[in-house]
Amino acid sequence: TKQLHFHSVAFLKGPEHPMVRHKARWLLVRIDFESDIKNAANPEIEIKSEIEAKDVFRSIHHVVKSEFGIVGAGILEEIKVRLYDPEARIAMIKIPRDKCNFVRAAITFLTEIKEVPVVVSTIAVSASSRTAKIAALHELRCSFNMKKKCNFRRFGVESITFKEESARLVELEQRMDTVRSVVD
Repeated sequence: TKQLHFHSVAFLKGPEHPMVRHKARWLLVRIDFESDIKNAANPEIEIKSEIEAKDVFRSIHHVVKSEFGIVGAGILEEIKVRLYDPEARIAMIKIPRDKCNFVRAAITFLTEIKEVPVVVSTIAVSASSRTAKIAALHELRCSFNMKKKCNFRRFGVESITFKEESARLVELEQRMDTVRSVVD
């Protein structure tokens, strides 16, 4: 008689088994300032804010902790804001796969960042950094095109010079390179 031996090393968890792969989800979120939403009919008014990736992280950290208590405290170390683009106002957040729903729920409760009223919405949930980057690049392009249309309406087509357009394209390319350089 033959005996079958099953080796399930890949399914064991713990530091003694370094082959275990920790699966993650990537959230791409848009952060709209409440003042922008109120002034949507008047796009000429543009409010600049000094929000950075660390501010987004701190706000998510605070909301997760306050809304989910002890359960939330357990996942705080695993939340990582990998990118925040202040121009397009998008953030890439890496979280463990099994905690994705907790963090998405917490993000809906997020009402202010650095004392600035905000509305946060999830644009995409990705299983890999590659697909998250693709979604972020798409959002950057859309943001660039929307701003371009807004400038055309505001100033007229003839007022945008080739030099100004080239500078905007170079800036967009630099922002896109920042997204491409995000690491796991």
